[in-house]
Amino acid sequence: MSKYSKFVAVFVFIALVFLIVKLYQQNLHGVGQAGVELEKFAEIEAQMFKLQHQINLQEAELAMETQAHQQTTLQLNQLTSELFDLRKELLVYQSIMAPELVNDGLAVMDWQVSAVSENGYQFRFMLYQASSAKNINQGRFTLQIEGDLNGELKQFDLLELANLASPHNFKFRYFAAIKGSVTLPEGFKASQVSLDAVKPTTQWQKFEQLKHTFTWDPHPL
Repeated sequence: MSKYSKFVAVFVFIALVFLIVKLYQQNLHGVGQAGVELEKFAEIEAQMFKLQHQINLQEAELAMETQAHQQTTLQLNQLTSELFDLRKELLVYQSIMAPELVNDGLAVMDWQVSAVSENGYQFRFMLYQASSAKNINQGRFTLQIEGDLNGELKQFDLLELANLASPHNFKFRYFAAIKGSVTLPEGFKASQVSLDAVKPTTQWQKFEQLKHTFTWDPHPL
């Protein structure tokens, strides 16, 4: 029940008590006077029912609007996910069938940020090896988010804020889809995210480092 409905219920109760007391006090004045009071009560009661009906209609309309908004958000997320999957599939085919079309080395693509609440966000991107090599790629990466907090430049570990291991390990043959959910500190206005990915030298791979900066430009709710 909304606050307005509760207020109406309390008002009706107080009116009932008042009229009962009034009727009792006016009992000596005869049945005619009591009839007048009952008519007044009936009018008040009718007004209360009318008000309650209007409230019920407004609450129903609000519920329908909320449901429609949730449905639209769900459809948008599904379409975004499908687009992300298609881009990954395209990259795989390019790497296998036409590796000359992509740059050689560790690379990143499809950085996306979406707002899910006032300070809550979801982010994702893709690490991939843009070469004709089919070896396993493994290493680690960090993400630092930078922005303004109370007029001062601040930097936070985005992976830690997202409750993910930092540095975060990766291991893939063609690509690795990275995603997370994060709640930013109150009052923090993010501007960019810095990626630092490293493939250490091993028996099967040579050392490689990738540094990239993403703009923090989230899709609205």
